[in-house]
Amino acid sequence: MIILFYSGLILLFLIIIYSVLLIRGCNQLKSLKEYSSDIDKDFPSVSVIIPALNEEDTIRPALESVLNLEYPNLEIIVINDRSTDRTGKILDSMVIEYPKLKVYHKADLPSGWLGKNHALQFGAEKSKGDYLLFTDADVIMEKKSLIRAMNCIKTGVLDHLAVIFDPVPQGALLNSVILQVMSALMLIIRPWKADSDDGNGFVGVGAYNLVKKSVYMEIGMHEKIAMYPADDLMLGKMIKRNGFKQVGLISGGNISVKWYGTVSEIIKGTEKNIFSVVNFNVLLFLLLISVSFIVNIMPLWIVIFFPITFTYPFLMVIILRILLVAYLARPGVLNSWNALLVPVSDYILLYMIINSTIKTIKNKGITWRGTFYSIKELRSNCKMKLYD
Repeated sequence: MIILFYSGLILLFLIIIYSVLLIRGCNQLKSLKEYSSDIDKDFPSVSVIIPALNEEDTIRPALESVLNLEYPNLEIIVINDRSTDRTGKILDSMVIEYPKLKVYHKADLPSGWLGKNHALQFGAEKSKGDYLLFTDADVIMEKKSLIRAMNCIKTGVLDHLAVIFDPVPQGALLNSVILQVMSALMLIIRPWKADSDDGNGFVGVGAYNLVKKSVYMEIGMHEKIAMYPADDLMLGKMIKRNGFKQVGLISGGNISVKWYGTVSEIIKGTEKNIFSVVNFNVLLFLLLISVSFIVNIMPLWIVIFFPITFTYPFLMVIILRILLVAYLARPGVLNSWNALLVPVSDYILLYMIINSTIKTIKNKGITWRGTFYSIKELRSNCKMKLYD
């Protein structure tokens, strides 16, 4: 029993370190709302690039929020990427309503490309702006958000700005899962170190990647990451690794996304991503689920089945993890009380990891946006790792 007690102390010590690093890092992130909403006559032109595949439920409100942006020199480009639902018809009707909107319909996908990545580069090649704002067809933007973003870029003389969006609150259990996913991802990429010169940390967000076009061209555009499922993160990493200046901000009510609507949706939506995060490496997958089991699952079972005299360090681990998730639920974004469901969402997270890996291995690849890509093809074309 004494071994169990000391094992709990070691785990508690590691969780304390993890919590301190995450909280200190997140507290270093500034908010987009801190920047001025005043328009500068010298603002550069911006092209908003939006890929859309079967987005009939979200495309109109998302586009209307972009069309309502208060910005003096704005170009809006939407790429209908092989949609089979009403997305194309909705876009055609919106072009009539909003003549400044530019829509391109694509029916084919060249080999060696993920669909979204190709659509983003295609839109960039058609653009005329000095800056490119890569975003998604379900993102809602506050009307002064781009002005604030450009004031941030001008203040810091930045080449790239990524904004971590506010997830639109859904059910309590889903919110708990989302909070855990986002906190784990934050610790992996360390966005608070994106503007440091030590090479550690970077930032990239699919909902809001604002990058200088000349920089985008210089780093090789999306062609360099044509087969990466996590294209937004990899774009940010390429920008940082090539010596350009980037910063990550939290939204502060400026950028919001209904990320997933149900728990089943987030499980389905992450099937293509999670195994790619460990570079399709089975050993790294085994390490990941081992850590997840030891940290997330095991403490509660030890507390239940062993005498409390020897297990209170594990109880403290559970309490500390709940408090950490509650702290990370920013006021006005997600309810801190959702953190009480962490012991339940832990099982969902473990299932998501196992589900993604088993399905990818079983199917010998992933299906994304209607196209199948083999593991062999992905591995051979993904030389750069998400994390070092």
